[in-house]
Amino acid sequence: MFFYARDELAIWPWSDQFSVAVWAGDPAGTLTESNYPGIPMFWAQTLFLTFKYSFPSLFPQTNLPPELLSQDRNIELLAERRLTAGLLVSLQVIYAVWLIRRLWGWPSALLGAILLGLDPFSLSEARVLRLEMTSDLFVCLSILAYLLYLRCRHSKALLLSGIMAGLGLSAKVSAGLMVPYIWLLLALDFLFGPGQSWLQKFRQLIRAGLIWGGAALITFWVIWPAMWVKPVEALQHLLLTGISKAAELTVWGDKVFFWGQVIDGGDPGPFFYPVVLAFRTTPLMWVGLAGVLIFLVITLWRKSAVASMLRWPGDSGAEANSSLAERLWGWPWPVISIALLLLYIGVALVELNLVISKVDRFLLLIFPVLDVVSALGLIVLLNWLTSRFKVHSSWAAPSAVTTGFIFLVLILQLVITLPAHPYFFTYWNPWAGGGQAAMELLPIGAGEGIDLAMNFLNEQPGAAAKTVVCGGSRPWCSRIFKGKTVRSADYVDGRWVQADYATFYISQLQRQLDPPEVVNFFKQQTPLYRVNLQGVNYVWVYAVPDIAHFAGRSNDLAGLGRLLGYNFSGSASSPGGEVTAKPGESIEIKVWWTNFGAGIDNLVVRWVDKTGYEWGRAGIIPRPEYAAIAPNERAIVTGTAALTIPFGTPPGLYFWRIGVRAPEEGRLLGEFNLPDNADTLVITPGQILTESTKLGLTHTLNHHLASEVRLLGYDPPIQVLNAVAPTWLTLYWQASTSSPNYQVVLRLIDNSGQELTHWQGQPGYGQYPTETWRTGEIVKDVWALQVPADTPVGNYNLEISLFNPDLPYTSSSPVLIPQFEVLPQPVNYTMPKMQAELQRNFGNRLTLLGYDLYFNAGGAEGDILAPVFYWRSLADFEAAFDLLLTLRAADTDQMIKEWRLPLGTAEAKTFWKAGEVVNTDYQLDLSGLINGRYHLDLALQDSTRNQVEPVKQDDGSEKPVFRIENIQEKIVVRIERP
Repeated sequence: MFFYARDELAIWPWSDQFSVAVWAGDPAGTLTESNYPGIPMFWAQTLFLTFKYSFPSLFPQTNLPPELLSQDRNIELLAERRLTAGLLVSLQVIYAVWLIRRLWGWPSALLGAILLGLDPFSLSEARVLRLEMTSDLFVCLSILAYLLYLRCRHSKALLLSGIMAGLGLSAKVSAGLMVPYIWLLLALDFLFGPGQSWLQKFRQLIRAGLIWGGAALITFWVIWPAMWVKPVEALQHLLLTGISKAAELTVWGDKVFFWGQVIDGGDPGPFFYPVVLAFRTTPLMWVGLAGVLIFLVITLWRKSAVASMLRWPGDSGAEANSSLAERLWGWPWPVISIALLLLYIGVALVELNLVISKVDRFLLLIFPVLDVVSALGLIVLLNWLTSRFKVHSSWAAPSAVTTGFIFLVLILQLVITLPAHPYFFTYWNPWAGGGQAAMELLPIGAGEGIDLAMNFLNEQPGAAAKTVVCGGSRPWCSRIFKGKTVRSADYVDGRWVQADYATFYISQLQRQLDPPEVVNFFKQQTPLYRVNLQGVNYVWVYAVPDIAHFAGRSNDLAGLGRLLGYNFSGSASSPGGEVTAKPGESIEIKVWWTNFGAGIDNLVVRWVDKTGYEWGRAGIIPRPEYAAIAPNERAIVTGTAALTIPFGTPPGLYFWRIGVRAPEEGRLLGEFNLPDNADTLVITPGQILTESTKLGLTHTLNHHLASEVRLLGYDPPIQVLNAVAPTWLTLYWQASTSSPNYQVVLRLIDNSGQELTHWQGQPGYGQYPTETWRTGEIVKDVWALQVPADTPVGNYNLEISLFNPDLPYTSSSPVLIPQFEVLPQPVNYTMPKMQAELQRNFGNRLTLLGYDLYFNAGGAEGDILAPVFYWRSLADFEAAFDLLLTLRAADTDQMIKEWRLPLGTAEAKTFWKAGEVVNTDYQLDLSGLINGRYHLDLALQDSTRNQVEPVKQDDGSEKPVFRIENIQEKIVVRIERP
């Protein structure tokens, strides 16, 4: 067994800290960071290390001084520590067997040894560096010793019980749960025990309580050196780190898996331990419990049946004193002993359920006692067999039936337990449905199986240079895997795409700690390796797709998607990450992204120049297996897009853009940030375009501006210029022959020829001068035209000419493009898609076309209502408006929040053209708003005249506001994941 179980890597350094403190003679140093406190185990480890360092010849690999223990906590050294823990548990089991023999005889002791020593659930903890089994066996020893005291009335047994309780409490504070049970036994002994008077019984009660409690406290004080010098600090440490945490917190965190569902809060409820009990016990244990049940039921009706069903040794011996049995409802010792053991099991179950922190291994508190009860139940069956076959013998010389029965139990227990070796955690009661049923009901996985997965990866070529995402606790993988290990938290923010392998562990999947979209993405693949233990899959190992360009951590567009990464193919990539291509070549891009709500068909890739001009775009087509994904379904999608570099594209540097477009529209909703080293496209000279008929020009000129160069035509989408955003003018040139290095001059002039502004430079933003053009080559030349802010509004002409700084001006007459209108702001006349269409007039100048309502939840800025309003101007005019928004409770019409916002972008829009469409989007903080029904009122105020524009109703009437009712029914929720 070479995996790291949960908590082992925490307990190990605590143990080393204790050992170093002992060697240094520092009692205060034994107050470690442990919240258990684990003292008996730490002493055992200290004794082992002392022996190890005292005899280096027996341990040739021992080459570290004690103070450097922490530098080499590998799996081989962990095996030594586990062996020490196993030896301590073995000694406890041997002592328990001796006590069972004293109480119920050798057959019971032998059966108890089999059940105690070979119980698979107990073995799972006995073989790891944890403290449950050590502590719980001390509890069992304390109870058995107390029963011996009740039976024999020897103070030594009472003293022994207290010592065992002190050792148990010093091992783990949960052992303190036995104290109420001991109090209950003291009370029962006071009521029904021996004594002539109540005063005598009270004295016996006080004496027994003082002996037991004193022995426990003194043992706790003696065994823990920190109690010698810092008792208050030690007890405070236990109170704060052990008792309080167990009572108030859960080891599962906020989520625990139980009964097929994830429960928030970490407390699986009162039925958790009964279900664990059903799955962690063995069939033999239930057979024994059935025997006990039969025994108790029959003895309730026939007291004489006790002798025939359970023949206990020593009932008439000098040590025997059955006064408790005789006084407690008249039942003999066998009945009362079983009843008291069952009473402890019941009390412990109630106490465990009162603690919020519930883990299956915590139930080991009752398992040793449960094994003893089961052994006694098997004795019932043994006596039934001996009476059935009329075999008579004494316990000192067991009959063949007795011997055979014990060997049969041994064989059956081995058959049950050995198949789970060495991963005893994987045992689940076949009578309850086995592992397949357990995985549907209970949390599974303490680290077992991770080692097999990591060993598989270590065998892969180049393992030392690989990276794996550990599906469980990171140290479980990093201590074994040769390469680099990263945490499963990388699944949350997208960093997993940088790894080579992804692993998933059953406990993580049960609690849904890994993002479901990541899990589902890998489930569509065939795992490289799967760890199956006892018919249950524990670990899945997948190959992470080869994604050359990681898009960055949490590269999100709110409510739309997350870009994970992308690859380019069909072109050459340099070590710097840029893509190189020639005109006429195709580039394929493969993209991995997470859909948050944009829909899988709305991702686009573009390539633009340094001014932002779009030279080409293509929709990213999802692979066929993603066709069934709903638009709002969170899912990882893989898709491809192919772009062809058009002929005539000037060589130079361009940039990739990946974004989301509005459904059924070309309008971009947003674009992701791409890493600087993986967003460039370098176009190099290649095949040229010489036939102008293939251009499809909207405006043909075919005019020679120089003898070597002619202007074929131009494409202005809208002949409107402004000072806010550029208007792109595309010129198409053709080289008639080789030419000098001309510069292009564009002048904006009025009708009198007066220049208002100009633009000058070489084609292709200076990257493709005319002297490099080949004869007949057609070149596409894009200019970003933006006028100065003080340019008067009006209609102008654009003059285009060529200028050679090295030669006199020899160009023919310039080309004049008329009717360029200059406006203060950009103008859009395209009607976009929107969630709700209205056509509601506000006064005589603006129409509210409709709106979108988004709700951004879970972001760093809190809950945000993000409305988008679409307006159309009914005339040419100049005015500024404020949008007045009021959120009101639907039931009471009470104003909850209000906002005054400019109708525009960063500032209010002042210049309007008839037919112009303007969309304004806002971010409204709704943090702290309780769930409910709300209305949103809109009013439009002319800020220059301080006048509210009336809202025209369908019946011709007017109102001051327009109301969007029950906005909670209209919003589209967009989840922002950190």
